[in-house]
Amino acid sequence: MTHMIVVHKAFEDESQGRPPYEAARIVYDSDMTEQENLEFAFRWTQNIHDSWSKNMEHDGHEKVESLVDVSKRLGLRSTSVGDLVRIVSEESTRTFRVAGIGFKEVVE
Repeated sequence: MTHMIVVHKAFEDESQGRPPYEAARIVYDSDMTEQENLEFAFRWTQNIHDSWSKNMEHDGHEKVESLVDVSKRLGLRSTSVGDLVRIVSEESTRTFRVAGIGFKEVVE
């Protein structure tokens, strides 16, 4: 089953002990375009009204699963420019960097 993994790396600094991490797993909707799925992943990993990673009322979504235990913390940050979204299928994994506008495919 195809899914997406959001990787937070824009503000993480390995030299300071904060490596990039997989923040979320998101169901890929085959009825939407690739672009729409990427936009969905970005939108539903935003803290606009409350916490997406704690699956709260406004910014939580049933298709989004936090991959980090947030039970003893405020939650995860919003996805930002420089973070990654991986589209993972049985055939391949494609990676996109969140750009100032849209997404740019990258080779990891």
